[in-house]
Amino acid sequence: MDVCTAYVSLGGDPGSIVVRGRHNPLTWPEIGLLQFLHGETSVFNVQVIGEISRHRNSEKERLIGIYGEIPVAMVYPGRTPIGMEMKMPGGPDPDDTDEDIENDLRDISEIEFEEKISAHGAGKKGGDKRTRQRIRESGAVLVLPGGKEVELPKDEDV
Repeated sequence: MDVCTAYVSLGGDPGSIVVRGRHNPLTWPEIGLLQFLHGETSVFNVQVIGEISRHRNSEKERLIGIYGEIPVAMVYPGRTPIGMEMKMPGGPDPDDTDEDIENDLRDISEIEFEEKISAHGAGKKGGDKRTRQRIRESGAVLVLPGGKEVELPKDEDV
C-alpha cells in the first residue's frame, strides 16, 4: 500500500490546511476517505513517499479507529473492502529508471508547453511563430524527485 504526503483543506476551507508530511503520512486508502469527508479537491499535492505491507481488512480497522465506523463503511463497504485501492493510480513504477522518468516528464512538459502557448495566442493554429520561438529559447528546467534537474531542449520550433 502506498504511503503519501499531502495537504488537506479541512471542510474544503482554504484557510484551514493540515500538512501531512513524512513524519505523519497518509495511506492511499486514507486519502480516499479524506476526500469523502472534506471534498474531492480538498486533498492536494499528494506525493507517494513509500510503501507498506498491510491487508485491506487491517487498513479498514485502522481507519475505523481514527475516523469512526460510519464514514469508513460509506467509503469502503463490506467486510472485506475489495474496492479499496492500495496504490495511487499513475504512481511511480518501481521498475522505472531515472531515464524513463526523465523521458516521461519531457513528454508531459512538451504537452503542457503547447497548451500554455496556445492559451496565450501563440499556438500553432494562427499563432505567432516568433512568439513560440522566444518562449522556446527561454527553456525550462524540471526538478525530479530527489532534486535532480532535467533541462528541456532549447531552440526547437514547436
